[in-house]
Amino acid sequence: MRLRRSRRPLAAALCALAALTAAGCAGSTSGASSRTAAPAASAAVSAGRTGYPLTFDNCGMRLTFAKPPERVLILNGTSVGEVESFIMLGLEKNILANAQSYGVSDDPSMIDKIKALPTGGLSMNKNFDVPAEQVLKLKPDLVVSTWSGGFDAKQGFATRGQLAAAGISSLVNPTNCAMGKPEATEEEKRAHRNQSINSSLDGALHLTSDVDDEENEQ
Repeated sequence: MRLRRSRRPLAAALCALAALTAAGCAGSTSGASSRTAAPAASAAVSAGRTGYPLTFDNCGMRLTFAKPPERVLILNGTSVGEVESFIMLGLEKNILANAQSYGVSDDPSMIDKIKALPTGGLSMNKNFDVPAEQVLKLKPDLVVSTWSGGFDAKQGFATRGQLAAAGISSLVNPTNCAMGKPEATEEEKRAHRNQSINSSLDGALHLTSDVDDEENEQ
């Protein structure tokens, strides 16, 4: 069973990381996708939140990026929402390897676009995601997971701490922080309960406000 997808908070984070212009974020989406991704992305960019170094909180981890990620690994997580977000925002060139795939989509053109992405020769372990040793060997600069459980050592995955020690950043879809995270906060649990494909801007506004707060402190 695939995880429920909520693209809007993730799209806001990706636009900020890529330092895209508002026009670029909006122009890379279409139809319903543009109605979810573009407003959040435009808000982030228009507020001047794409300067580097860029710092914000993600599922309880403080992240700092000196520059936009250029070697991104997208973990499977039985999801396609994350790779779709990269494609809708025109960030395919930043993908080093993608482990997400499917055979049926509400947008038939998306199937071919995902198939065209590099896979890095990766294979799944018995828990249906990329094992720690393969992730570390690939040397990405950012690893994206649809849920916190994608970084669970008990399932054979690289932890966020392991990746950080290797100089690799990690990003969890903000609406799925509580999934696979025993110590999830009430706010994270609530965000997961309330998520939907057309969720409100609350998640995106929370994410971008963390960046704004950091700027105000400087």
